[in-house]
Amino acid sequence: MIVIPFLSSHHAPLIRSALAGIGLDCLVVDDSGGQVIARGMESVNNDACYASILSVGQLLSVADGLCDGERAGCGANTQCGGGGMAADAVSSDRIDVIVSQLCPHCRAGDLSEQIKRAFESASPALGCVRSIAEAASMLPAGSLRRLSEALVLGDALLQVELAVRPHLPDGKRAAFERLIARWRDTMRFWLAQGSSTPFSSLLEAFDRAVHPFFSCERFGRPLIGVIGAPGAVFNVGINNDLVRCLEREGCEAAVPYLAPIAARALALQKGGERFAEHVEACCETAAKTMACVRFPCPSVSELRRRGTEVVPEWVDCGMGWALAGQALLFAEGGVDGIAYARTFGCLSGHVCGQGIMKRLREIGNGRGSPVAYATIEYDPGTSALNQANRIKLLAAIARGGS
Repeated sequence: MIVIPFLSSHHAPLIRSALAGIGLDCLVVDDSGGQVIARGMESVNNDACYASILSVGQLLSVADGLCDGERAGCGANTQCGGGGMAADAVSSDRIDVIVSQLCPHCRAGDLSEQIKRAFESASPALGCVRSIAEAASMLPAGSLRRLSEALVLGDALLQVELAVRPHLPDGKRAAFERLIARWRDTMRFWLAQGSSTPFSSLLEAFDRAVHPFFSCERFGRPLIGVIGAPGAVFNVGINNDLVRCLEREGCEAAVPYLAPIAARALALQKGGERFAEHVEACCETAAKTMACVRFPCPSVSELRRRGTEVVPEWVDCGMGWALAGQALLFAEGGVDGIAYARTFGCLSGHVCGQGIMKRLREIGNGRGSPVAYATIEYDPGTSALNQANRIKLLAAIARGGS
Protein backbone atom coordinates (compact mmCIF):
# COMPACT_ATOMS: atom_id res chain seq x y z
CA MET A 1 0.00 0.00 0.00
CA ILE A 2 1.29 3.48 -0.92
CA VAL A 3 0.38 6.03 1.77
CA ILE A 4 0.92 9.79 1.54
CA PRO A 5 0.53 11.78 4.78
CA PHE A 6 -0.73 15.19 3.64
CA LEU A 7 -0.98 18.38 5.68
CA SER A 8 -3.82 20.20 3.90
CA SER A 9 -7.33 18.79 4.03
CA HIS A 10 -8.35 21.54 1.58
CA HIS A 11 -6.13 20.10 -1.17
CA ALA A 12 -6.14 16.39 -0.27
CA PRO A 13 -9.40 15.44 -2.11
CA LEU A 14 -8.09 16.96 -5.34
CA ILE A 15 -4.72 15.26 -4.93
CA ARG A 16 -6.53 11.93 -4.47
CA SER A 17 -8.47 12.48 -7.70
CA ALA A 18 -5.35 13.46 -9.64
CA LEU A 19 -3.52 10.36 -8.42
CA ALA A 20 -6.46 8.21 -9.52
CA GLY A 21 -6.42 9.99 -12.88
CA ILE A 22 -2.81 8.99 -13.53
CA GLY A 23 -3.41 5.42 -12.44
CA LEU A 24 -1.69 5.64 -9.07
CA ASP A 25 -4.17 4.44 -6.44
CA CYS A 26 -2.80 5.77 -3.16
CA LEU A 27 -4.17 6.54 0.25
CA VAL A 28 -3.79 10.28 0.91
CA VAL A 29 -4.19 10.74 4.66
CA ASP A 30 -5.22 14.18 5.96
CA ASP A 31 -6.73 13.26 9.35
CA SER A 32 -5.51 15.65 12.05
CA GLY A 33 -7.63 15.04 15.14
CA GLY A 34 -6.35 14.79 18.69
CA GLN A 35 -6.11 11.00 18.55
CA VAL A 36 -3.89 11.14 15.47
CA ILE A 37 -1.56 13.69 17.09
CA ALA A 38 -1.46 11.64 20.31
CA ARG A 39 -0.56 8.55 18.25
CA GLY A 40 2.36 10.44 16.71
CA MET A 41 3.61 11.62 20.09
CA GLU A 42 3.87 8.01 21.24
CA SER A 43 6.81 7.61 18.84
CA VAL A 44 8.13 11.14 18.28
CA ASN A 45 9.35 13.48 21.01
CA ASN A 46 7.17 16.57 21.40
CA ASP A 47 10.11 18.94 20.76
CA ALA A 48 10.27 17.71 17.13
CA CYS A 49 8.63 19.45 14.19
CA TYR A 50 4.87 19.46 14.83
CA ALA A 51 4.17 18.53 11.20
CA SER A 52 6.46 15.51 11.58
CA ILE A 53 4.59 14.40 14.71
CA LEU A 54 1.32 14.64 12.80
CA SER A 55 2.67 12.75 9.76
CA VAL A 56 3.91 9.88 11.93
CA GLY A 57 0.57 9.83 13.74
CA GLN A 58 -1.30 9.67 10.43
CA LEU A 59 0.79 6.71 9.26
CA LEU A 60 0.47 4.82 12.53
CA SER A 61 -3.28 5.41 12.50
CA VAL A 62 -3.44 3.86 9.03
CA ALA A 63 -1.41 0.90 10.30
CA ASP A 64 -3.78 0.51 13.25
CA GLY A 65 -6.71 0.35 10.86
CA LEU A 66 -5.04 -2.28 8.72
CA CYS A 67 -4.20 -4.38 11.75
CA ASP A 68 -7.88 -4.33 12.60
CA GLY A 69 -8.56 -5.86 9.20
CA GLU A 70 -9.79 -2.68 7.48
CA ARG A 71 -8.83 -1.89 3.94
CA ALA A 72 -7.81 1.71 3.35
CA GLY A 73 -9.26 2.05 -0.11
CA CYS A 74 -6.30 1.13 -2.33
CA GLY A 75 -6.59 -1.25 -5.22
CA ALA A 76 -4.76 -4.52 -5.31
CA ASN A 77 -2.76 -3.93 -8.47
CA THR A 78 -1.60 -0.33 -8.32
CA GLN A 79 0.47 0.92 -11.21
CA CYS A 80 2.23 4.26 -11.26
CA GLY A 81 1.05 5.47 -14.65
CA GLY A 82 4.15 4.36 -16.51
CA GLY A 83 6.78 5.76 -14.15
CA GLY A 84 7.94 2.48 -12.63
CA MET A 85 7.52 3.66 -9.05
CA ALA A 86 6.47 0.39 -7.45
CA ALA A 87 4.40 -2.13 -9.35
CA ASP A 88 3.91 -4.27 -6.26
CA ALA A 89 3.55 -1.40 -3.78
CA VAL A 90 0.04 -2.17 -2.61
CA SER A 91 -0.11 -4.95 -0.06
CA SER A 92 -1.99 -5.32 3.19
CA ASP A 93 1.19 -6.52 4.90
CA ARG A 94 3.41 -3.59 3.86
CA ILE A 95 3.18 0.20 3.79
CA ASP A 96 5.25 2.28 1.38
CA VAL A 97 5.34 5.99 2.15
CA ILE A 98 5.73 9.14 0.07
CA VAL A 99 6.62 12.05 2.35
CA SER A 100 5.12 15.38 1.22
CA GLN A 101 7.75 17.50 2.96
CA LEU A 102 7.56 21.16 1.83
CA CYS A 103 10.10 22.74 4.20
CA PRO A 104 13.54 21.90 2.75
CA HIS A 105 16.77 21.79 4.77
CA CYS A 106 15.02 21.93 8.14
CA ARG A 107 14.32 19.71 11.15
CA ALA A 108 11.54 17.94 9.27
CA GLY A 109 14.30 16.34 7.20
CA ASP A 110 14.44 13.77 10.02
CA LEU A 111 10.91 12.62 9.19
CA SER A 112 12.00 9.57 7.18
CA GLU A 113 14.07 8.29 10.10
CA GLN A 114 11.26 9.06 12.54
CA ILE A 115 8.86 7.02 10.40
CA LYS A 116 11.26 4.09 10.25
CA ARG A 117 11.75 4.18 14.01
CA ALA A 118 8.00 4.35 14.62
CA PHE A 119 7.41 1.25 12.50
CA GLU A 120 10.10 -0.88 14.16
CA SER A 121 7.42 -2.43 16.37
CA ALA A 122 4.36 -1.68 14.23
CA SER A 123 2.43 -3.90 11.87
CA PRO A 124 2.11 -4.01 8.89
CA ALA A 125 5.78 -3.71 8.00
CA LEU A 126 7.23 -0.53 6.53
CA GLY A 127 8.51 -0.76 2.98
CA CYS A 128 10.31 2.14 1.30
CA VAL A 129 10.07 5.79 2.36
CA ARG A 130 10.51 8.27 -0.49
CA SER A 131 10.45 12.04 -0.61
CA ILE A 132 7.90 13.66 -2.88
CA ALA A 133 10.75 14.84 -5.11
CA GLU A 134 12.16 11.32 -5.45
CA ALA A 135 8.72 9.91 -6.24
CA ALA A 136 8.05 12.69 -8.76
CA SER A 137 11.28 11.94 -10.60
CA MET A 138 9.80 8.53 -11.51
CA LEU A 139 6.61 9.92 -13.04
CA PRO A 140 6.08 11.06 -16.65
CA ALA A 141 5.49 14.72 -17.49
CA GLY A 142 1.73 14.28 -18.00
CA SER A 143 1.32 12.90 -14.49
CA LEU A 144 3.31 15.75 -12.97
CA ARG A 145 1.15 18.23 -14.84
CA ARG A 146 -2.03 16.63 -13.48
CA LEU A 147 -0.76 16.76 -9.89
CA SER A 148 0.29 20.40 -10.38
CA GLU A 149 -3.19 21.27 -11.62
CA ALA A 150 -4.69 19.61 -8.53
CA LEU A 151 -2.59 21.81 -6.23
CA VAL A 152 -3.63 25.00 -8.03
CA LEU A 153 -7.31 24.02 -8.19
CA GLY A 154 -7.22 23.41 -4.44
CA ASP A 155 -5.74 26.88 -4.00
CA ALA A 156 -8.41 28.44 -6.22
CA LEU A 157 -11.25 26.89 -4.20
CA LEU A 158 -9.69 27.90 -0.89
CA GLN A 159 -8.94 31.50 -1.93
CA VAL A 160 -12.53 32.03 -3.11
CA GLU A 161 -14.05 30.45 0.01
CA LEU A 162 -12.01 32.63 2.36
CA ALA A 163 -12.65 35.83 0.40
CA VAL A 164 -16.43 35.36 0.17
CA ARG A 165 -17.57 33.32 3.18
CA PRO A 166 -17.20 35.95 5.97
CA HIS A 167 -19.24 38.54 4.04
CA LEU A 168 -22.21 36.44 2.95
CA PRO A 169 -25.66 37.31 4.29
CA ASP A 170 -27.59 34.32 5.59
CA GLY A 171 -29.79 34.24 2.50
CA LYS A 172 -26.84 33.61 0.18
CA ARG A 173 -24.69 31.34 2.34
CA ALA A 174 -26.38 28.07 1.40
CA ALA A 175 -26.29 28.88 -2.33
CA PHE A 176 -22.58 29.68 -2.15
CA GLU A 177 -21.79 26.47 -0.27
CA ARG A 178 -23.69 24.43 -2.87
CA LEU A 179 -21.81 26.19 -5.67
CA ILE A 180 -18.41 25.47 -4.09
CA ALA A 181 -19.35 21.82 -3.45
CA ARG A 182 -20.51 21.44 -7.05
CA TRP A 183 -17.31 22.94 -8.40
CA ARG A 184 -15.17 20.80 -6.11
CA ASP A 185 -16.91 17.72 -7.53
CA THR A 186 -16.46 19.04 -11.08
CA MET A 187 -12.74 19.61 -10.53
CA ARG A 188 -12.27 16.18 -8.96
CA PHE A 189 -14.04 14.52 -11.91
CA TRP A 190 -11.91 16.57 -14.34
CA LEU A 191 -8.72 15.46 -12.58
CA ALA A 192 -9.73 11.79 -12.27
CA GLN A 193 -11.31 11.21 -15.68
CA GLY A 194 -9.59 13.70 -17.90
CA SER A 195 -11.42 16.10 -20.21
CA SER A 196 -11.02 17.98 -23.44
CA THR A 197 -11.54 21.20 -21.46
CA PRO A 198 -8.16 22.96 -21.01
CA PHE A 199 -6.98 23.79 -17.49
CA SER A 200 -7.17 27.52 -18.17
CA SER A 201 -10.76 27.23 -19.42
CA LEU A 202 -11.76 25.33 -16.27
CA LEU A 203 -10.33 28.09 -14.08
CA GLU A 204 -11.99 30.81 -16.17
CA ALA A 205 -15.37 29.07 -15.88
CA PHE A 206 -14.95 28.79 -12.11
CA ASP A 207 -14.00 32.46 -11.88
CA ARG A 208 -17.14 33.46 -13.80
CA ALA A 209 -19.32 31.20 -11.64
CA VAL A 210 -18.20 32.70 -8.32
CA HIS A 211 -17.86 36.31 -9.46
CA PRO A 212 -21.43 37.37 -8.49
CA PHE A 213 -20.74 36.50 -4.85
CA PHE A 214 -17.87 39.00 -4.70
CA SER A 215 -20.43 41.82 -4.97
CA CYS A 216 -21.54 41.23 -1.36
CA GLU A 217 -20.97 44.21 0.92
CA ARG A 218 -17.70 43.82 2.85
CA PHE A 219 -19.03 45.30 6.15
CA GLY A 220 -15.66 46.81 7.09
CA ARG A 221 -14.15 43.55 8.35
CA PRO A 222 -10.38 43.76 8.98
CA LEU A 223 -8.28 41.58 6.70
CA ILE A 224 -5.75 39.31 8.42
CA GLY A 225 -3.04 37.46 6.47
CA VAL A 226 -1.88 34.13 7.87
CA ILE A 227 1.73 33.09 7.31
CA GLY A 228 3.92 30.25 8.57
CA ALA A 229 5.13 26.81 7.59
CA PRO A 230 2.64 24.87 5.41
CA GLY A 231 1.47 22.61 8.23
CA ALA A 232 0.84 25.55 10.56
CA VAL A 233 -1.11 27.46 7.91
CA PHE A 234 -3.14 24.76 6.17
CA ASN A 235 -3.71 22.05 8.79
CA VAL A 236 -6.65 22.73 11.09
CA GLY A 237 -5.39 20.13 13.59
CA ILE A 238 -2.08 21.93 14.05
CA ASN A 239 -3.47 25.49 14.11
CA ASN A 240 -6.76 24.72 15.90
CA ASP A 241 -8.69 26.03 12.88
CA LEU A 242 -7.08 29.46 12.96
CA VAL A 243 -9.04 30.75 9.98
CA ARG A 244 -12.40 30.01 11.61
CA CYS A 245 -11.16 31.62 14.83
CA LEU A 246 -10.35 34.82 12.94
CA GLU A 247 -13.74 34.77 11.23
CA ARG A 248 -15.49 34.39 14.58
CA GLU A 249 -13.67 37.54 15.70
CA GLY A 250 -15.19 39.45 12.79
CA CYS A 251 -12.20 39.27 10.44
CA GLU A 252 -11.58 38.04 6.91
CA ALA A 253 -8.61 35.66 6.75
CA ALA A 254 -6.23 35.34 3.81
CA VAL A 255 -3.81 32.44 3.44
CA PRO A 256 -0.93 31.95 0.99
CA TYR A 257 -1.16 29.73 -2.07
CA LEU A 258 0.20 26.24 -1.43
CA ALA A 259 1.29 25.66 -5.05
CA PRO A 260 4.22 28.17 -5.16
CA ILE A 261 5.34 26.96 -1.72
CA ALA A 262 5.44 23.44 -3.14
CA ALA A 263 7.26 24.60 -6.27
CA ARG A 264 9.95 26.29 -4.21
CA ALA A 265 10.43 23.24 -2.00
CA LEU A 266 10.59 20.87 -4.98
CA ALA A 267 13.13 23.05 -6.79
CA LEU A 268 15.42 22.84 -3.75
CA GLN A 269 15.25 19.03 -3.61
CA LYS A 270 17.15 16.69 -5.86
CA GLY A 271 14.80 15.18 -8.44
CA GLY A 272 12.04 17.71 -7.91
CA GLU A 273 13.02 20.23 -10.57
CA ARG A 274 10.68 18.94 -13.30
CA PHE A 275 7.72 18.83 -10.93
CA ALA A 276 8.52 22.38 -9.78
CA GLU A 277 8.45 23.63 -13.38
CA HIS A 278 4.98 22.16 -13.94
CA VAL A 279 3.66 23.69 -10.71
CA GLU A 280 5.09 27.07 -11.68
CA ALA A 281 3.39 26.91 -15.09
CA CYS A 282 0.03 26.19 -13.44
CA CYS A 283 0.57 29.07 -10.99
CA GLU A 284 1.14 31.39 -13.93
CA THR A 285 -2.11 30.22 -15.53
CA ALA A 286 -4.02 30.82 -12.30
CA ALA A 287 -2.57 34.32 -11.92
CA LYS A 288 -3.81 35.21 -15.43
CA THR A 289 -7.27 33.65 -15.24
CA MET A 290 -8.52 34.13 -11.64
CA ALA A 291 -9.57 37.75 -11.88
CA CYS A 292 -11.96 37.86 -8.93
CA VAL A 293 -9.56 36.99 -6.09
CA ARG A 294 -7.96 39.72 -3.99
CA PHE A 295 -4.47 38.19 -4.06
CA PRO A 296 -3.33 36.67 -7.38
CA CYS A 297 -1.23 33.51 -7.26
CA PRO A 298 2.44 34.58 -6.97
CA SER A 299 5.31 32.90 -8.77
CA VAL A 300 8.33 31.58 -6.90
CA SER A 301 10.41 34.37 -8.43
CA GLU A 302 7.96 36.95 -7.05
CA LEU A 303 8.13 35.40 -3.58
CA ARG A 304 11.93 35.45 -3.84
CA ARG A 305 12.05 39.05 -5.08
CA ARG A 306 9.93 40.36 -2.22
CA GLY A 307 11.31 38.04 0.45
CA THR A 308 14.95 38.83 -0.24
CA GLU A 309 14.24 42.50 0.46
CA VAL A 310 14.31 41.41 4.11
CA VAL A 311 15.87 37.93 4.32
CA PRO A 312 19.05 37.01 2.40
CA GLU A 313 18.51 34.54 -0.44
CA TRP A 314 20.92 32.04 1.10
CA VAL A 315 18.54 31.70 4.06
CA ASP A 316 16.48 28.92 2.48
CA CYS A 317 16.04 26.56 5.45
CA GLY A 318 12.39 25.79 6.09
CA MET A 319 10.28 28.58 4.60
CA GLY A 320 13.25 30.99 4.63
CA TRP A 321 12.81 34.00 2.36
CA ALA A 322 9.43 32.66 1.17
CA LEU A 323 7.97 33.46 4.60
CA ALA A 324 9.06 37.08 4.26
CA GLY A 325 7.75 37.12 0.69
CA GLN A 326 4.31 36.02 1.84
CA ALA A 327 4.20 38.69 4.55
CA LEU A 328 5.29 41.51 2.24
CA LEU A 329 2.84 40.52 -0.50
CA PHE A 330 0.05 40.51 2.07
CA ALA A 331 1.13 43.92 3.37
CA GLU A 332 1.33 45.29 -0.16
CA GLY A 333 -2.17 43.93 -0.81
CA GLY A 334 -3.63 45.93 2.07
CA VAL A 335 -4.01 43.55 5.02
CA ASP A 336 -4.68 45.13 8.40
CA GLY A 337 -2.82 42.47 10.36
CA ILE A 338 -0.67 39.37 10.00
CA ALA A 339 -0.92 36.25 12.14
CA TYR A 340 2.31 34.26 12.15
CA ALA A 341 1.35 30.67 12.99
CA ARG A 342 4.50 29.33 14.62
CA THR A 343 5.13 25.78 15.77
CA PHE A 344 7.41 25.10 18.72
CA GLY A 345 9.93 22.96 16.84
CA CYS A 346 10.29 25.27 13.82
CA LEU A 347 13.72 26.81 14.46
CA SER A 348 14.13 28.35 11.00
CA GLY A 349 10.64 29.84 11.31
CA HIS A 350 11.57 31.51 14.60
CA VAL A 351 14.46 33.32 12.91
CA CYS A 352 12.63 34.49 9.76
CA GLY A 353 9.20 34.98 11.32
CA GLN A 354 10.47 37.24 14.09
CA GLY A 355 13.05 38.91 11.86
CA ILE A 356 10.50 40.43 9.48
CA MET A 357 8.47 42.23 12.16
CA LYS A 358 10.49 45.44 12.10
CA ARG A 359 10.31 45.69 8.31
CA LEU A 360 6.54 45.18 8.31
CA ARG A 361 6.09 47.97 10.84
CA GLU A 362 8.19 50.28 8.66
CA ILE A 363 6.36 49.72 5.36
CA GLY A 364 2.77 49.44 6.64
CA ASN A 365 0.13 48.18 4.22
CA GLY A 366 -0.89 49.25 0.72
CA ARG A 367 -3.19 51.94 2.17
CA GLY A 368 -0.46 53.54 4.27
CA SER A 369 -1.77 52.14 7.56
CA PRO A 370 0.34 50.17 10.06
CA VAL A 371 0.14 46.38 9.98
CA ALA A 372 -0.61 44.62 13.27
CA TYR A 373 1.58 41.54 13.76
CA ALA A 374 1.03 38.68 16.19
CA THR A 375 2.91 35.45 16.72
CA ILE A 376 0.62 32.58 17.70
CA GLU A 377 2.38 29.53 19.12
CA TYR A 378 1.10 26.06 18.24
CA ASP A 379 2.35 22.95 19.97
CA PRO A 380 0.70 19.75 21.27
CA GLY A 381 0.92 21.18 24.81
CA THR A 382 0.11 24.84 24.14
CA SER A 383 -2.93 26.37 25.82
CA ALA A 384 -5.81 26.93 23.40
CA LEU A 385 -6.98 29.76 25.65
CA ASN A 386 -3.68 31.59 25.21
CA GLN A 387 -3.98 31.19 21.44
CA ALA A 388 -7.54 32.52 21.48
CA ASN A 389 -6.52 35.56 23.55
CA ARG A 390 -3.74 36.45 21.11
CA ILE A 391 -6.15 36.13 18.18
CA LYS A 392 -8.67 38.39 19.95
CA LEU A 393 -5.98 41.00 20.60
CA LEU A 394 -4.77 40.90 16.99
CA ALA A 395 -8.35 41.28 15.72
CA ALA A 396 -9.00 44.22 18.05
CA ILE A 397 -5.85 46.06 16.95
CA ALA A 398 -6.51 45.37 13.27
CA ARG A 399 -10.12 46.52 13.63
CA GLY A 400 -8.93 49.80 15.07
CA GLY A 401 -6.67 50.41 12.06
CA SER A 402 -8.98 49.18 9.30
